[in-house]
Amino acid sequence: MNFIRFFLVLIVCLSLQSRYHKITRINDLDKIVNNYEYSLVCFAPTKNLPDESIDKEEIKERKKEFRGIEEILRSISKGYDYKNFLSKDIGLISVDVSEKYAYSAISEYGLVQMPSCFVFEQGENTGQKVMYPDSSRDLTRLLERVGGTDFKKLLADRKSQATQERQERIARYYAYGAYPYSYNWGYGYGGPYWYRPYWGWYGACW
Repeated sequence: MNFIRFFLVLIVCLSLQSRYHKITRINDLDKIVNNYEYSLVCFAPTKNLPDESIDKEEIKERKKEFRGIEEILRSISKGYDYKNFLSKDIGLISVDVSEKYAYSAISEYGLVQMPSCFVFEQGENTGQKVMYPDSSRDLTRLLERVGGTDFKKLLADRKSQATQERQERIARYYAYGAYPYSYNWGYGYGGPYWYRPYWGWYGACW
């Protein structure tokens, strides 16, 4: 039973983690953002860029800054609405533009200052961005503003869907629980007889 519980928890954790993507190849970005209704995409380097020479302290600072962006994106996935209702609709993506195959993002998205975080809607860059976000609220506020009424409707629909699924689970639970018995033949000292083994709620789960 403990193993089964651990396995289920692992599946849930992996499903949440799958919403966050760290990209080192810009060609992967289009594929990922097309999987979500909305995406928050943050661009930043972790080391020196081509034709650039920076010292170890600056590299250390860039890595720290990039980790901060990752923490912000992961914290968004833990927010109540995003975790419970929008886990399949919102993509959270960081792009390391200092990698060889991601450097072209700098010119493609006009990245003069970084970290820069953009909102994508249905795979398309809206052009709306936040630079140097300090907290998850900086990004979620931008996302909600860009999405507007469509974002609110999406959230309302997901909450309604979750409520309906919960009610259906409860109905199935009570439907099974209403018939916890089954009749079988048995044979004892007094000859054959009917008996009803009691499975109770445990039996209803199988």
